[in-house]
Amino acid sequence: AQPASGPIVIPKKRGRPGETRVGLRSYYGIQSVAKEIDMMGTAQWAEVAAQAYENAGLGVPVGIQAARNGTIDIDTDWQDAIFTDGAIQDHNLQASGGSEAASYLVSGGYFQQEGTVIGSGFERYSGRINSEMRTGRFTFGENLSLSRARRQIPVGNQDIDASCDS
Repeated sequence: AQPASGPIVIPKKRGRPGETRVGLRSYYGIQSVAKEIDMMGTAQWAEVAAQAYENAGLGVPVGIQAARNGTIDIDTDWQDAIFTDGAIQDHNLQASGGSEAASYLVSGGYFQQEGTVIGSGFERYSGRINSEMRTGRFTFGENLSLSRARRQIPVGNQDIDASCDS
């Protein structure tokens, strides 16, 4: 089906006739968890768990009773154990140009993000080439875009790498 106002044309990035442009866009930053959730300590959790067992008319298990009495004093802050600050960077280089009869655009990029969860991250390389040549009534061109991405996902105590090529 064709829209009432005619076909929709989506312009592609291309070089402009008579000028060559080179551009670099780059940034680097640090990311962190914005707000951690207030959690109970071991003694507080043991008190709530023991109360649940007592309310159900059951005996309190030995481990919960030991934590309740302070015999077990392990008190791990799991948010501190898994969260960290992560670096993030993105760099892109682009060149374009052309003449009245031809134009081109070439670009490449690198993106890397270290996750805020220890052992997580993402990395991507990308490239693009667009060119166009005009002769009379004919226009020839191509659009080529390639990328390779790698995502690191923590699972238990081991990392799993998930890669994707496109």
